[in-house]
This record gives sequence, C-alpha cells and structure tokens, in this order.
Amino acid sequence: MYICLLGRKEAIILGRWLLLLLTALVSCLDVVYAQLERLDIPELEPLWSYKTNGMVNSVYISSDDRYVVAGNLNNVYLFNRDGLLWNYDTGVRYVSMSSDGRYMVAGSGKSVYFFDRNEIFCGAMIQALMFFR
Repeated sequence: MYICLLGRKEAIILGRWLLLLLTALVSCLDVVYAQLERLDIPELEPLWSYKTNGMVNSVYISSDDRYVVAGNLNNVYLFNRDGLLWNYDTGVRYVSMSSDGRYMVAGSGKSVYFFDRNEIFCGAMIQALMFFR
C-alpha cells in the first residue's frame, strides 16, 4: 500500500488530469454506444425448441452440425434439425458425440452409456452398454 502526500497545488493538477481522463473516457463510450445504436442487429429466432422434463446438464453438437445430444438427470435426448429423434430414460450429467454424430456417450456417477444413432426404438428400448456398474 502506498501513501502519497500531495500539496494543494499537486492535488489540483492531479484532479484536473483525472477529470480530463474521465471526460475522454465518457466521450469514447458515447461514440461506441452511438455506433452500436446504428447497427442493424436482427432478433434471433430459434430453429426449433424442445421442452425437457428437467434442467439440461450437458449438450453436444456433432461437427457436421446435423445432430445434437443433450442430457439431464432424467433422460438422454438425440435431435436432428427437424427435432427429437429419440430419448432414453436414464439420468446423466455429461454427454458427448463422435464427430460424424453416429455414436453418443453419456455418463453419470459410476455408469457410462453408449448409443448408436441408428438404433431407434420401435416399441423396444435402445440398446445401451453399461460399464463400471
């Protein structure tokens, strides 16, 4: 910690410099704000949305942007650009996906789940391999 003792004359000079600096800073912010007001920024609309049955813990997008896997403490979800492809009833904290979006992995606690995108259930569950149980 530094203590600086200034005389009256030095304090007045320092005060003037600080006032000039503050004035310059405020005028710069005014210019930036005026420029931002002129920008025509469109409002973004989501391509789609999906209401899950709990707070989403983890989301991963495939590198080709065609698939999204999401997980919460109740389900694992797989989406494409049209919406939900399937969901699997298990709680997870983390999800990830292969670069082509073919394989998904999800984990929570001592369980790891491995999914294949193409194994959509038709009256039966998606096969999941469980490790570390």
